[in-house]
Parts: sequence; structure tokens; C-alpha cells
Amino acid sequence: MNYKTKDFYIILVIYNKNYHDSKTIQDLNQIKDLDKKNIIVVDNSTKDYNNQNIIKEYGYQYISMNGNKGLPKAYNQGLNKIDKNANLVCLFDDDTAVEKIYFDTALNYINGEEADVYIPVVKDQLGMLSPLIMKNLYCHRVKNIDVLNNENISAINSGMIIKSEVFKNYKYDENLFLDFVDHDFMKSMKKQNRNIVIMKNNMLIQDFSLVSDSGKKAKIRFKILKKDLKYFYRNHPFYYYYVIIRRKLGMCYFQKSILPLIW
Repeated sequence: MNYKTKDFYIILVIYNKNYHDSKTIQDLNQIKDLDKKNIIVVDNSTKDYNNQNIIKEYGYQYISMNGNKGLPKAYNQGLNKIDKNANLVCLFDDDTAVEKIYFDTALNYINGEEADVYIPVVKDQLGMLSPLIMKNLYCHRVKNIDVLNNENISAINSGMIIKSEVFKNYKYDENLFLDFVDHDFMKSMKKQNRNIVIMKNNMLIQDFSLVSDSGKKAKIRFKILKKDLKYFYRNHPFYYYYVIIRRKLGMCYFQKSILPLIW
């Protein structure tokens, strides 16, 4: 099958902002080849930001979660809206910059190399954020993509393209809330022996919360992280404490404060 831009279904989760303020939504609206009814905006906001107007102004599908129900529930609700004959599912956060060339380049990979999951290169304030390497359940950054393979790769959600047939045997784990949803997905894909391709020359820019968050927002974010890590590492407590300590030290460094050590 020769896939085209109109074959993409996009699930975009927006959180506590109006759609006019979402870089991703505004960028997608400029890409004329996308089928607008295939763009599904799932609203996890804790109050009304008047986002339902997306349907009238842009022609997207809109789902209100009536509060922040967590990323897995938002994804699963979005997947329920996808046509049974859908081909490609692309996930986006609400603050990822995306241009038409992203989809054009993705199609070159999809039409040229058979796989189940296609991973872009995502960069943030510190360098390459994704894809990552997962060794013994611990994820960390790599400088050289060539060290990654189907056994050790992990990646973040935003920009990930997934063949829709994958979701016949997979549902996002709603015991998680926000963190490690992506790594849990990748772990499952590897367990199912799914083929994963890195789109080496297809890049996105993403904000990294460890660097950008501070104060009260960082503390709330860290509380969510701890809960998700407890579930993800429920059978491996050593990794739970190891990741927590590393994250605290990272927050101390970027916030220039020792307060995260007592959280």
C-alpha cells in the first residue's frame, strides 16, 4: 500500500490551554494535505478553555475528558474515535512544533520500510531527547543512534507513528497517569516482537519539563512521577529509587536549589 498524508490519524492531547495557544494545533492547521476530520484533540484540561470551538473552526474531532484523567485514558479515548479502516496513528503533545515536511519525510520511511512503529528524532534544550536506550529497565539518552536496536530502544510519545493494527492487541495501561506511558508502550512492542524504525532524518523540537518546570509546578509534576514510577517499577524497587534519586539531583541542578531533595 502506498500511504499518503490523508491516511494519518492524529491524536493530540491538550492540557490546560486554549487551542489558539497550542503550537501543535496551529501548526497542524497549516498543513493542507491532512484530513482535518482525522485529527482528534483530547482535552485533559482541568477547566473550560473553550476548546470545543476547534470543531467549528478547524473541523477536528474533539473529546473532553472533563478534567485531567491521565494520558493513557486520553489516548484510549482517542483511539476509540478512530475509523476501523484507519492506517496510521500519530501521537502529539500540545507544544510540539511540526511542519508538513515531517509527514512527507515520515511517508518516505513508511512507504520504503515495513514496520509497526516509526520513531522521529526529538530534540530538547539539552540535545537529543528521543529515541533513548533502555538497559535493564532504566532509560537514558544516547549520543549515537546507531547503538539502538529493536531490543534496547525506547522513545517518547510525541511524534510517534504507529500502524493502527498494533492497537488490536494493545491498550494503554490506565494504571499509569503521565510518566513512563511511552516506555511502557515501547516495552510492550518489544515483547510482541514488533518492528521499530527510527526516522533518523525526521526531527521534532520538544520542551523537557525537568529543565523548564520550577517551583510549585515542578513539585506537582514530581509527585505524579513518583506514583507512576512506583507502578512501572512495581517488581523492581531498586530501579524506582535509582530513578527518583537521579531525577531529584537533576531538579536540584536545573533549579539551583536543594529543595527537591526533601520532596
